[in-house]
Amino acid sequence: MKEVGLFFGTFNPFHNGHLFMANYFLNECIFDEIWLVISPQNPLKKKPTPQNKIDTARKTNKTKKTPPRRGAKQTRASAAP
Repeated sequence: MKEVGLFFGTFNPFHNGHLFMANYFLNECIFDEIWLVISPQNPLKKKPTPQNKIDTARKTNKTKKTPPRRGAKQTRASAAP
């Protein structure tokens, strides 16, 4: 059975800190996959426009993720340009 980690956040904007944490969870924890779950609204930020939500979803979907295989060479996720 796969071990899946859920990483919640607004990811607005998606940045290297998010990528670092996703890589850490993949490489240092017991997870086979990390799923980024986009939260609708951060109560500490102003409300995003519909276009901002679309842009955020596109940026997180462009992130290349390769889950590590136990006993295999570790790989790192990278943000697509």
